[in-house]
Amino acid sequence: MKKLSSILLAGALLPVCLLAAGKSEASQADDYVPQVRNLRLLAGNYCIARDLVKNASSLPADTVYEFVPEPDFKKAGRYQTRVRLLYPDNSVETSRKVTVTVCQHAFELKRGKKSKAKKHRKSDAKRYEAKVKNRTTAFGKAFKSKRLVTNRSSLPKKTSFRFARVPNFKRAGSYYTSIQVTYPDKSRKYTRLVKITVKRQPDKKKYQPKVQGRTVSYGAKLTAKSLVKNAASLPKKTAYAFAQKVSSRRAGTYYVAVRVTYPDKSWELTPLVKLVVKKQPDKDRYQALVSSAKVTLGRKLTAKSLVKNAASLPKKTVYRFKPQPNWQKAGSYRCQIQVTYPDKSRENSSWLTVTVVQPADAARYKPLLLLAETPAGQPIAASSLIANFASLPAGSQASYVKAPDFAKAGKYQTRIRVTYPDKSAWTSQEIMIQVTAQAEK
Repeated sequence: MKKLSSILLAGALLPVCLLAAGKSEASQADDYVPQVRNLRLLAGNYCIARDLVKNASSLPADTVYEFVPEPDFKKAGRYQTRVRLLYPDNSVETSRKVTVTVCQHAFELKRGKKSKAKKHRKSDAKRYEAKVKNRTTAFGKAFKSKRLVTNRSSLPKKTSFRFARVPNFKRAGSYYTSIQVTYPDKSRKYTRLVKITVKRQPDKKKYQPKVQGRTVSYGAKLTAKSLVKNAASLPKKTAYAFAQKVSSRRAGTYYVAVRVTYPDKSWELTPLVKLVVKKQPDKDRYQALVSSAKVTLGRKLTAKSLVKNAASLPKKTVYRFKPQPNWQKAGSYRCQIQVTYPDKSRENSSWLTVTVVQPADAARYKPLLLLAETPAGQPIAASSLIANFASLPAGSQASYVKAPDFAKAGKYQTRIRVTYPDKSAWTSQEIMIQVTAQAEK
């Protein structure tokens, strides 16, 4: 509250100065008479000094009001005080004493007039005394005020009970209140204060987990929490578990519930939801094993021929090189075998090497043979029986598989073998060499 000490000091000096100057002008403090009143209010509430002046509206608009002294509005009790008024002309006036009553409970503000007791009979409120007890109740579970009165059977019939201040049964905490007891003769009395404790609401009553079905791949990581859509809005440290056993390594359809355990140890089961575990892809069930290979220039290999365990893989599995080797160019090619299974799943094998090599000389060259006839005693070199021997690679050698007996006349069947520089060899079909008798000189 605004303090007026400096203002009041200046206001108090002004009349003195005026008197000293010999002036006798009338002040506003002489013209107005403040009418004050007592006041009752609840502890914790505040009021200003002007609220105690009943005729404040008829006093000058700029009048300042102050408690002398100020009551303690936080503490219940009766406080004697005055209202000091500072008028616009700086004249000061203090009211008579007033009482400010600060009440602890709301029901104390509504006290009615005390009823006059009959001389010949005491009221029920004076004859009886209601005894009460403290009570603890579950969150949201309300009860009537009479449940706190332990001696109801000894009180008159038709006695009624009500809370002086109704506790909030939907908010956890401790509440202090009393019971207003109304007897049949209409006399009333409040009991002593009682403590009502409302327990904390269990988490399972505060929250509602929402679940949804899900389809997962074979072998995928699967948690019960993943089925709860609003897990982020549930308390931290909430635990989730499947109500029945579920495995992502067993394909099929499951109908499962999730057990949700909250931090306060309360738990609940969600409705059943559908969980589908897909069939394991072929690429995860099988593993293609490959090996490197060599092939002659111009020839082709199939990708399947390089898969060592192709016989154990599913039928209708498709194989192809990735990338495709160049069969028309000698060299080494690093590639993989892309395996496409019947369920359309794919995998790439480990890396392998396909080597395309030049064909052997024996395959590239074809010797042309000549018919041979020679007199006895004149042997014929095998190379002389090859018409195109000169066009064969340098270093090629020709020999008989079984050399004829050139010293003796006769017909001899034999074969000619050509060995090329690359160590490849070619053997002819059987040929006839005729050795004739030597002519007389």
